[in-house]
Amino acid sequence: MGKMNSLLATQDEAQGRMALAKKRYTEAMELFKQVNYTDGIATISNGLGVIEGRSGNFEVATRYFMDALKLFESTSNKEGIANTYLKLGVVNEISGNLDKALEYYNKVIVLTKDDPLSPHIVYLYNNIAIVYGKKKDYKKALEYLQIALGKADKPEYAGVRILSMTNLGIVYEHSGDTKKALEYYNETLKLAIEKNLPEEHARALINISSVTSKTDPKKAITFLLEALDITKQINQRTIQLEIYDYLGDYYKMAGDYKNAYETLTLQKNIQDSLFNIDKSKEIANIEAEFNLEKSNAKVQELEQLGRKNLLQRNIIIIVAIVLALTLIMLSFFLRKITLLNDQLHKREAELQTSNTVKDKLFSIIGHDLRGPVGNIPIMLRILQDDTTTAEERKYIYETLVEHSNASLDTLDKLLYWGQAQIKGIGLKPVDFNPGKYIQNDIKLIRSNADQKQITITNNIPDNISIHGDPAHFDFIVRNLLSNAVKFTHNGGSVTIDSDLNIIPGFTVFKVKDDGVGISRSKIAEIFEPFSNSTKGTADERGTSIGLMLCKEFVL
Repeated sequence: MGKMNSLLATQDEAQGRMALAKKRYTEAMELFKQVNYTDGIATISNGLGVIEGRSGNFEVATRYFMDALKLFESTSNKEGIANTYLKLGVVNEISGNLDKALEYYNKVIVLTKDDPLSPHIVYLYNNIAIVYGKKKDYKKALEYLQIALGKADKPEYAGVRILSMTNLGIVYEHSGDTKKALEYYNETLKLAIEKNLPEEHARALINISSVTSKTDPKKAITFLLEALDITKQINQRTIQLEIYDYLGDYYKMAGDYKNAYETLTLQKNIQDSLFNIDKSKEIANIEAEFNLEKSNAKVQELEQLGRKNLLQRNIIIIVAIVLALTLIMLSFFLRKITLLNDQLHKREAELQTSNTVKDKLFSIIGHDLRGPVGNIPIMLRILQDDTTTAEERKYIYETLVEHSNASLDTLDKLLYWGQAQIKGIGLKPVDFNPGKYIQNDIKLIRSNADQKQITITNNIPDNISIHGDPAHFDFIVRNLLSNAVKFTHNGGSVTIDSDLNIIPGFTVFKVKDDGVGISRSKIAEIFEPFSNSTKGTADERGTSIGLMLCKEFVL
């Protein structure tokens, strides 16, 4: 029963039903503990660690992996130890502990040196190469990728061979050897076509376009459009989002703003579609949990029927058994009722919070959106009036633009906040250069700053690289810069800096202005949901949602 629960949990995890997978793993753990099955308990600990890691809870995941390691070591399970070391390496790599990740990966190599070749070993060498790539040690990264490529020379290892060649191309591209990078990307393209691997085919075209864009942007767009057609055929929407992102950048570089706008619209449609799919999966998870509980209730019903039949065959023995079972069942149901009561109180608290969120959401929609939007029809009627002068028309037009921008900004923040509340925004950390996002955010607020003659100084180095979610980083910087301009007097200044020395292993970004400042009494509540908003130096209105989301995305 424990092993079956474990297998079912693995399938649930693979199909995205994380809550149900966690529940099955926990049930399997209890059964394995009852029979003292140490290796089974260790395996379940690893499974729970993977779920926590995929949810971004790396500290909890590490504790599970360490528990599994101790158990596997107690039974001298070499395969289990190696598997756990590999998971510890991955979680440390994602968390930025690169030296610790290498330590665990090297332990796997030592443990598996006498084992026959398998794709898992090739993936291990790819993982080691990725760590060295993050450390900017491209020479070491190339060395391990060449080892991986050499071990993946069998026909059945086509997928992992493509991975190794792709990583080699990425390393050469980052180290400036675009010619060598293009050679490996073309090799991956050739192998993907030969093995009929459409997803790898599309990714190879994306990588080729990245190199080509530096010399021939139009040709790069052609490669991306070809990749887009492939992803549409296999309905790979995640890669389509990536392609639209590159296309948008290339079109803007080429000054083709019409295609850039159309691309952005298509990208937004796919994002909305994926969001709805994620919500459907969550609903399906809830239904699956309900069906599981229903099945358990049916099993209990059948067990009770079996006990009644046994009572008819041997009344004397069954009386003693029934008494014992009654005590056990009472204990079980008392514990179950206690747990259900706890869950009920928790759900009530969550419902109360949800109702509060809903009320405040409608309050903002009624107060901050209805006002500006409600004025638009009135202004439009004035514009249509033949007696309206040119000067009045210009003023009304500028007011309409201001109201529209304010409403759109409020709506964007509400949507971001609403998605965060129902866990619709997933964390997607990658290595990226923050410079282009900061430059773009400065452009977006430049007009507001120019109106108040505010100077914006960007002190962020061009060669800086950070690990995080680009969308969240972009949102945070944009809101901090917007607030800085809002509360700075005419002729003031705003500065954005970075510091590598405040917190070891982290880059701290700072947005500073010489504006009105903030009182100590206000500091404690500026990040709280729906706190009272303060008008800017030019009577700019706000909703306080921006800073609330900044705090939520940073944490």
